Amino acid sequence: MAGTIELVAAGLDPIPTEITLSTVDVHQHLQAALAALDEMPADDAPSDFAFWRAHVGDLRTNAVALDGTPAGTTGGDC
Repeated sequence: MAGTIELVAAGLDPIPTEITLSTVDVHQHLQAALAALDEMPADDAPSDFAFWRAHVGDLRTNAVALDGTPAGTTGGDC
């Protein structure tokens, strides 16, 4: 929970503004989250940043595996 609060404080919203059931949207959201995390300056990152980056990457990998979408069609590999 503390990591989520720190992400919000850093200006990264962990909650999508619109929730849909489309798996394409899930993949796009997770890819956007990874991109936002990768753009965060190291000085601004919370102490558990590596955990959150790995966690979002794992979520994306699992989403791809669950629906059988090739990784290259969802915005690239982690």
